[in-house]
Amino acid sequence: MPRVVIPVFVVLVGLMPAAGAAAQPRTGGTDLAANAALKYWQAFAHLPPRNDEQQRRIGDWRATPLDATARRLVADSQNSFLYLRRGAALPRCDWSLNYEDGIGLLLPQLDRSRTLTLLACLRARLALADGHPAEALDDVLAVFALGRHIADPIMISLLVDYSLEQNAIDALALMLPKLDAAALRRAAERLDALPTAGTLEQTLITERDYFSGWAIRWLKEQEQSGAGGLRAKVKALLLGSEESEDILRLVDDNSAKRLIQALEELGPLYDEQRRLVALPREQFLAQWPDLEKRQSANATAKAMLPSVIKVVDARDRYRARFAMLKAAIAVARDGQAVLARHTDPFGQGPFEYKALPKGFELRSKLTLAGKPISLTVGAP
Repeated sequence: MPRVVIPVFVVLVGLMPAAGAAAQPRTGGTDLAANAALKYWQAFAHLPPRNDEQQRRIGDWRATPLDATARRLVADSQNSFLYLRRGAALPRCDWSLNYEDGIGLLLPQLDRSRTLTLLACLRARLALADGHPAEALDDVLAVFALGRHIADPIMISLLVDYSLEQNAIDALALMLPKLDAAALRRAAERLDALPTAGTLEQTLITERDYFSGWAIRWLKEQEQSGAGGLRAKVKALLLGSEESEDILRLVDDNSAKRLIQALEELGPLYDEQRRLVALPREQFLAQWPDLEKRQSANATAKAMLPSVIKVVDARDRYRARFAMLKAAIAVARDGQAVLARHTDPFGQGPFEYKALPKGFELRSKLTLAGKPISLTVGAP
């Protein structure tokens, strides 16, 4: 299986699995009532059943017709919104993940969080159309907290957080021109007080310790069991990876010593990835091709190491748009002149501003796939 972002073995364990974090991050208390995860699970449990067409419409919340079907989807989800807000109001979120499961760690909360987010954004559109934007503001702000709460230092968790918050950014930007000064102030304060998410640097420790590390421990356990058949077991793990033949050459039926050594030698490459992703974007882009070339020449590295450029792009797009949202709230409150106090994290000054018939657009110097990253405030 080709290596993209998620480690190759991840396909073994079904929906949204990933390696564990370098440390169990969501602990720090025994009061169950203060654990946001338990509120979110109640929100997920109250999500109404949906067919494929309904799910498609939820996914297209930005443009789907605001008809009786859309209203019914939102109305049937009222209890989910209630528990979404309750979870978002709590600072601590512990999903009780067993990181020692390694590649077997399941993260079903990610897919359910995505559905809940899309419904909340659809509800925001409906409230805006009905002339009640402030009624949906708390739901959208709660989505930001949900995104941070699921963002353990696990690569797929971080990517889902970016996706959830991107939806919330669009929903909040849509309603900004309709919010009064008090609502705008509340939005700004809530964004400033969001929980801390995992970082890309932390996810690479996760990959090293609970993905490669898990694979090393598993191989050693298989050897020590004396059951034999190691080649077949490793082949089953690889599931058609493009690098499978090269990796299988490092294994015989009773010994994986050479493969274990190859995995242990990946440590410096993980460290190099961590160093690069912490650099300013221009420096990362200048240095990444050399590391990518070295990884591609190593079959084990190619199979195991993530293609971090895709994750860096997702992170930087999110950073630019989140900064633009905060700038847009300030502009909606105090006018265009305050934009000078909001620096583009990927430029040398403020974001570019363009007036629109029903709002305005902000644009960053960051470009991805040849297109500048922007944020439209108000109706397109």
